[in-house]
Amino acid sequence: MARVLLVDDDPDFLEITRLVLTHHGIETLTASSRAQAMSILQQERPDVILLDVMMTYTLDGMDMVAQIRRLPDLRDTPILVISSLSPSQVAEMIPASSLQQIQGWLVKPVRLEDLAEKVRALCKG
Repeated sequence: MARVLLVDDDPDFLEITRLVLTHHGIETLTASSRAQAMSILQQERPDVILLDVMMTYTLDGMDMVAQIRRLPDLRDTPILVISSLSPSQVAEMIPASSLQQIQGWLVKPVRLEDLAEKVRALCKG
């Protein structure tokens, strides 16, 4: 069974997404902040990390990507960004190397069935 960590500060999005992914056979851990997510990642090794960009501050999620990539056990874990911002909106605010550290980007509102398919694809490598 695929296992993901979903990180988003919107409790409704967390719960709805968790329910849909679980329905699709994907075990889903949730975190509502970067600090909570990093605490979970100290003990758990998900197959994929699903990450919002705007949480505590505008680019909090992108800073978390860099933090994750510095951890040897998580360096190769696929990260899929789910954000109301498009990649082109964020590209002006961050170095291109930050965008190269993620494996995909979905713009909210996202079709949750599409998200489940993307997670499955990332789990297969």
